[in-house]
Amino acid sequence: MRWIKIFYTVAVFVTLTIFIYNTHLTKYLRAINQSKWKTSLPSRIFNLTPFLLDDPFAFKQMFGEQVILYIETTDSVNLKPRDVCSLESVTTFNPTVPVIIVVTVTNHTSDQLPFYNSTSFQSLMNNTQNLFVAWATIPDIAKDTILEQFLFNDTRILNSKYRPAHVGDFVRFLLLWKLGGVYLDFDIMIFKSLAPILNLKNFVIATFSNGVINAAMGFERHNPWLNLLMNRSQTNYYPTYYPSTPQIMTLTLHYILNISFNAGAADHMKSQVNESLHIIGSKTFFPFDYENVVLAMFNTNFTKYMEKAFETHYGIHTWNRRTGYIKVEVNSSKPLAVAARKFCPRTISLAGAFF
Repeated sequence: MRWIKIFYTVAVFVTLTIFIYNTHLTKYLRAINQSKWKTSLPSRIFNLTPFLLDDPFAFKQMFGEQVILYIETTDSVNLKPRDVCSLESVTTFNPTVPVIIVVTVTNHTSDQLPFYNSTSFQSLMNNTQNLFVAWATIPDIAKDTILEQFLFNDTRILNSKYRPAHVGDFVRFLLLWKLGGVYLDFDIMIFKSLAPILNLKNFVIATFSNGVINAAMGFERHNPWLNLLMNRSQTNYYPTYYPSTPQIMTLTLHYILNISFNAGAADHMKSQVNESLHIIGSKTFFPFDYENVVLAMFNTNFTKYMEKAFETHYGIHTWNRRTGYIKVEVNSSKPLAVAARKFCPRTISLAGAFF
């Protein structure tokens, strides 16, 4: 009995020691990473290639295990207040996670970024420590991947009228393939910490009857599921169909995992569908579906529903392709304005009379 007591005493002591050590080590490493971010503004705007893009160890050493990625693939763009609102909300609720906007450029030596003349973006960069801008060429991003020949030699994507959007779909795949992390579209406003989602590491999101979308997804570097989705997306690419990639992702997972994406099915799915892939439902960023998002964001009768979503959801996908042209007064009681005043106050204060 005496030896048993000694054994359990030692076991408890060792367990507590490991727990305390790991806790303090995590905080220490996090502090070290954050200290790297507290640098001058120019040092947070950097060239991603060739060094960091092709050296995952160096990238990990600089930014840690978790990153949130955005991409901008248009040649000339000025980030709109709603785009900056997304960045303000995500950096505010995830202050220990690097948020990196990757801008594709024609010459990787260029330091002239296309959207830096945005007043609200400049203000956010000047007052946020975990926001970064990196630039890279698409050939460098695609180099040595299964999509390299497809993006530059396949006539289907070269001649597609949706080419810029579709190239953006594939670039987000490639960045996750090479770097790992979580990708978000600019039209997702965040309501709370994304830690539970970030911790899933490998996930896609299904919403209502739309099936799987690619506005938000996360993968570890060189994840086999990501390789499968990239391969299927290029093989079955539909050049005349705008949501080609989400549709192929949906069909691929439907056949392989025998999952139905009928209306509402995503909300009833188990988060753990497979040991290596999570499929999560509309409780993430979709309090309103695509068909009703205009009404839900701009009709004051839906303000209470929006406020309820602040508690029940991680954010809202505003579907800018459908709603971006609609302006709201910043001081109005319309649901979008109410959300913006709460989750991106700095941005909306600089937006002028309309948001």
